[in-house]
Amino acid sequence: MNEYELSNVLIKGKKAHDAPNDHLSVVEINSDYLEMVDRWYAHKGHSLLYAIPLLALLLFVIILFFTATLEKNEIEAWYFFSGMTVFILPFLYFGIRLFLLEGFKKTYYPIRFDRKKQEVYAILPSDDFLKISWHDLNIHVAENKQSVTLSSFYEVRGFILDNETGVIKQSITLGYPAWGEYDDAVSLWEFIRIYMEEKNGYEKCSEIVKVCMPIKERKESLRFSIIRGMALLAPNYALQFLSSPITVLFIWCRILSIKTSQLPVWPEWVNLQHKDIVRDEYSKQSKDNTENNFWEETWPVICFVVGSLISLALILWAGYKYWLMYQ
Repeated sequence: MNEYELSNVLIKGKKAHDAPNDHLSVVEINSDYLEMVDRWYAHKGHSLLYAIPLLALLLFVIILFFTATLEKNEIEAWYFFSGMTVFILPFLYFGIRLFLLEGFKKTYYPIRFDRKKQEVYAILPSDDFLKISWHDLNIHVAENKQSVTLSSFYEVRGFILDNETGVIKQSITLGYPAWGEYDDAVSLWEFIRIYMEEKNGYEKCSEIVKVCMPIKERKESLRFSIIRGMALLAPNYALQFLSSPITVLFIWCRILSIKTSQLPVWPEWVNLQHKDIVRDEYSKQSKDNTENNFWEETWPVICFVVGSLISLALILWAGYKYWLMYQ
């Protein structure tokens, strides 16, 4: 663990925040377990947003050079085309790897906190499965740097340490607020800690949860992809509309990422362990969500449709202008 992580250790059994918050991370909550989404879920589709334009540009360049080479059909031109292809291949490989970070993967990577057994289970992006005692998990706030702006964003991370050497054996991210603020990360941790540790933690956390993500045993619907994508700018409704031509690009990439991915599947023994769950007044699933109002559902869909039409019109206009240049 580095110096920052060591100085931001979160202590179990100790209150960390006055306003615990689930930050739209809960899939299901009941008296046995709390299931939450992974740190990548809120921004799912972002890697495709960068990968698709890169791959499209590289494909365009290859086609352009190939067409020009065919027209000349000289040995020097074919040598040049072969050299350009070799030069482009590493970028093409990078673009494909970037696409596959979220495309053809899992729709999300669930983390399950077993309150009664005091254990944590997680399906990892590496397709590995993690099971660990709550008491053996070392928790801290981790700092990351955004590659473009170099600004910091924060997440709650759990480490499994080797008792003899202190070396990190495994790590999982327990939570990540949508905008990566430090205070939000701590409030998310407090939500998890209360559920796992306090006597009435289940009831307290249930009252905090307003919306459960409708993604358990089914893929996120198109409608919810729109709502979830637009939620990053809620409740600034004017900004949602004005930024929609850009936001829809991310949402379409989110939709593509989810549609090409598979549902996560827990090991059978985990399903059997949590098979006979007693439902009570505090247990919540997506079917218990309240109906969305106009601003929560209809308005994001309107913004999505308008933004998609504007973006499509701009793309077609740019393509038409490019076509005219070569006529």
